[in-house]
Amino acid sequence: MNYTSRSILQILPLIKYPLFSSKSYKQHDNNKYAFIVDCSLTKKELKFFFESIFEIKLRKINTLTLAPKQKKVGKFWGKKALYKKAILTLESGYKIEGVFDKH
Repeated sequence: MNYTSRSILQILPLIKYPLFSSKSYKQHDNNKYAFIVDCSLTKKELKFFFESIFEIKLRKINTLTLAPKQKKVGKFWGKKALYKKAILTLESGYKIEGVFDKH
């Protein structure tokens, strides 16, 4: 089912990278995975993309938009980019293979 007006090829560059942190690794046992995505993506578009590409079923998607932070580089002040974090909760029995494998 196509929930969105955007195609997968339009959404693909808007998925920036998976989030690798100690907290996100602990959540893998609960079938939760975190990704950094573009702020323009909606939950319906994220669900369509991840279910189509990874062939999984999502139970829930939580998103939060993180405010830009000020950062000093030398004597200059600037702002870090605004971004959105998406936390995907998968149905039991599904996994995202290859991206979050522990070595």
